[in-house]
Formats: sequence, structure tokens, C-alpha cells
Amino acid sequence: MIRAFYTIGWILTALGGLSLIILGIAAVFGIFWLIFYPIYALSAVFWGIIIGIMGLICLGGARFVNNLGTAILLLLIGIGASLLGVWFISWLIIIGAILGILSRL
Repeated sequence: MIRAFYTIGWILTALGGLSLIILGIAAVFGIFWLIFYPIYALSAVFWGIIIGIMGLICLGGARFVNNLGTAILLLLIGIGASLLGVWFISWLIIIGAILGILSRL
């Protein structure tokens, strides 16, 4: 049962991290169509870069979701991603981190 929590948490966190990376890349490369709105384009590029970095951290930390420090970091990244507007993906990361913490009990 505890191994199942770790496995499900690992999968959810990896899927959330991969989704953040894909969304960040789409924001960075898809923004070139907005040449008439340069300020919005720059803000979207920076948003995409930050989301991509958060996704890389989540994808790298997904394997160590049962470590307490990594799980807390993933929780904070999930909350930060939710505040940046991708709450639908951040729930995957938050639930995965919580299941990782529960797998230690």
C-alpha cells in the first residue's frame, strides 16, 4: 500500500512536471505571432520560461517524491504554479507530493 502511494505520487508529479514543460515551451515559441503586442509578448515569454523551469524541477524531483525535503519543495512549486495561473496542472503536483509524504508514514 505504501509502495502504491509512492508510485502514484511519482506518476502524478512526473505528469504535472511534463505538462508544465510543454506549456512553458508552447508559451515561449507560440508567442511570436503576437508582434503587435510587444509588452504582452515579453511577459508571456518570461511566464513560459518560469513555468518551464518549474516543470523541470518537478520532473527531476518526481523520482524522489518520498523524500520529505523534496516533497515540501514540490508542494511549494505546485502552489507557485497555481498562483501563476496553471492551477489545473498544479493539482497533479500537489496531490503527488502529498502521496509521497504519505508513503513515508
